[in-house]
Amino acid sequence: MHRCICNTMMIFKVNFQGKETVIPISPEDQTLITIFDKGGVSYVSASTLDNDLKQHTWLENSSSVIDDSISVEISEASKKTSQPMRTIVTEKVNRKSKLEFFIELENELKHRGLL
Repeated sequence: MHRCICNTMMIFKVNFQGKETVIPISPEDQTLITIFDKGGVSYVSASTLDNDLKQHTWLENSSSVIDDSISVEISEASKKTSQPMRTIVTEKVNRKSKLEFFIELENELKHRGLL
């Protein structure tokens, strides 16, 4: 994961299988480029999760073979970025602390007369 702390627009230039994908980097977003092998079949994927919890997919399970190469360059944005293959909006999860759970449980038990 890359966290950019900068004033200028930055990009990842990903070259894979002869295709260049230009992914914008934002200080607020989380960008993940993954190379993995599953059962002898290798894949490359790249996605970004923004502050609005939208997941933008740039490379999705692009299969690779032995001798494939991938290069990733981080640079200032001087060219147009690629369009994501797809965007998924995820639901925001309300995360409660252990204290909040304890207080809710305590109030429920008091309400039932068990405390």
